[in-house]
Amino acid sequence: MEPLLELLSHGIGFGFVIAGMVLAWLIGAARGGWKFGKVLRRVEFTVDRAQLAGFLERLQRRVAELGFTPTGVAGQYLQGGASLQDFGAFTHAKTPKLLNIAMDDSGQSQAKVHLALEYVNWIVADTGEGAYRDAVLDYISGQTEAMKVVPNRSFLAVCTLVGGILAWVALLGLRAVGLPFFEPTLTLGITYFTLGVFAVIAILFKRGQATGIPWAIGGIIASAAAIVADIVLRAISRL
Repeated sequence: MEPLLELLSHGIGFGFVIAGMVLAWLIGAARGGWKFGKVLRRVEFTVDRAQLAGFLERLQRRVAELGFTPTGVAGQYLQGGASLQDFGAFTHAKTPKLLNIAMDDSGQSQAKVHLALEYVNWIVADTGEGAYRDAVLDYISGQTEAMKVVPNRSFLAVCTLVGGILAWVALLGLRAVGLPFFEPTLTLGITYFTLGVFAVIAILFKRGQATGIPWAIGGIIASAAAIVADIVLRAISRL
């Protein structure tokens, strides 16, 4: 292959890989309702003084149960902290978030308990973070008796399906217009096939807490088929 065509081929392949990730992010953002930011929510509860001790005991017990730890600031607790095991499919409990608890007991017969929960870092696409935040506040405040499991949709799984489809777009589209198709399609196919395998393994390790198996498997099949078709068409073109 001539140097210019080889450079063009590499550029096209890289461009398609980036496009796949951008499209996957847009799909995730759309499915999450285009919610961004730290998704802060504040709630207030009015508690009779006779029930206040029991309310606060249950609140502190459930806060500790969910893995929130004191930050050193009065009434502030931190939950989360990703690890290498979270590559491919993180759980919402591992996403760092801050809980602030404050109480106004100036009333004679009742006290007000203020809860505020937000994520430490910006959420660029809501994949369930808002629902998890609400579930935490409902549980620690006693609105529900059990913590609701809010599964996270694996970004890698979405990437895999989008990339598998793009591999076919690259193969058929570039071939139709006479541009180099072998290397871009091979790059896309191998990249997203590998990501799909990682996504499936991560989701299986977090069964019930992460979703996206159909997306990942669909992308793996599409990527593998594109690789095979790419190699066959390359071989035919050389006959």
